[in-house]
Amino acid sequence: MESNSFDVRRRLLKELGNSQWVDRSDSIPIVNKALSDENSSIRNQAVITYRSLGL
Repeated sequence: MESNSFDVRRRLLKELGNSQWVDRSDSIPIVNKALSDENSSIRNQAVITYRSLGL
């Protein structure tokens, strides 16, 4: 979540929600950080991802 690009951060979150390449436990810190992103669209996507992970 260190990218300056809004699109990269949003895409990462979307991929985490339905990805086979990263464990759920590894996704949680990334999603938690995104929940406090300065961009409201990123925060919204983080909530969607959080829910899709069953958290």
